[in-house]
Amino acid sequence: MLAVANVHPDYLEACLEGCCTGSRYPCRLPEGTVTLIRQTAGGSGKKLYGVVGIWYYTGESRQVPSHRLRWSRRFPWQVEFKPLVPRFEKTFCEEFTVPVTDDESRRGHRSSLHVPGLVYTKLQGIIVRVPPEFAGPYLRALLKERPEAARLKADYRGRQVAVRSFLSELAGRLDEEAGKATPKPPEGPISAQV
Repeated sequence: MLAVANVHPDYLEACLEGCCTGSRYPCRLPEGTVTLIRQTAGGSGKKLYGVVGIWYYTGESRQVPSHRLRWSRRFPWQVEFKPLVPRFEKTFCEEFTVPVTDDESRRGHRSSLHVPGLVYTKLQGIIVRVPPEFAGPYLRALLKERPEAARLKADYRGRQVAVRSFLSELAGRLDEEAGKATPKPPEGPISAQV
């Protein structure tokens, strides 16, 4: 599984400093879930959206008193992570610029230039799971565009991993899981009953 934690630009530095993010509710991800830390658009500086780092969920989320919060009081839960790539040198922008016209329900939406078919609405929320069919391609696009991850080693749940190899293997497993989740078409000729 791959997740995305969306962070408002005004709170990004506090989140990066503490390797955590705020949430309205306790996090329900499995411990160890690789999570893309993603800056949302807007904020006081109208900053560019995109992935700024890759972390993993520690399994801990706790409610924090409002006077100790690093972000808006609307997000009283602090969700704890550990870094694989603490912060990229440059934000990986998905570039949601490709018009989507094939599906009536998504008309007017735009999909990613780097992850074909991924529509920005699939990533909306505070902490969300990336749809299985996009998880592997998303990781590969990120690794292609941000090769500095190839040079890093990091701790993942108590063991040292080469970040690029670890994430490439994860992308392959995510592709396999997506393949199992996709219903297979029936074999043989399809006939209609009259």
